[in-house]
Amino acid sequence: MKILVFGAHADDAEIGMGGTIARYASMGNEVKIVCAIIPCESLQGEKANKSKQDRLLVEAKSPKKLASKIQFLVENKKLRKKLSQNALATMRDKFSENVMIDNLEKLFLGLVDNGR
Repeated sequence: MKILVFGAHADDAEIGMGGTIARYASMGNEVKIVCAIIPCESLQGEKANKSKQDRLLVEAKSPKKLASKIQFLVENKKLRKKLSQNALATMRDKFSENVMIDNLEKLFLGLVDNGR
């Protein structure tokens, strides 16, 4: 089965559907993740690392540019594969069980320390 997941912002698909995405990918399905728009200034200012590219940036409130990027992605199988592989690697790096536990522990300890 081929599955295309759209997220409005960076990490939306991974956070909202990370478990489902990982499950279907582990079952041998072809899963592609697309970040549709990123209005966050901090991400728009990122320097692109082409070897780790996991998104296509589109200006906020630009439906024609968004449609153009989606069409470009649909027509470019090699880029779709590269983006999806890198997005999956990003999801695994940022949202593995160990990473999430470490982040929650840091948050908890920070709240405890600040409460003293």
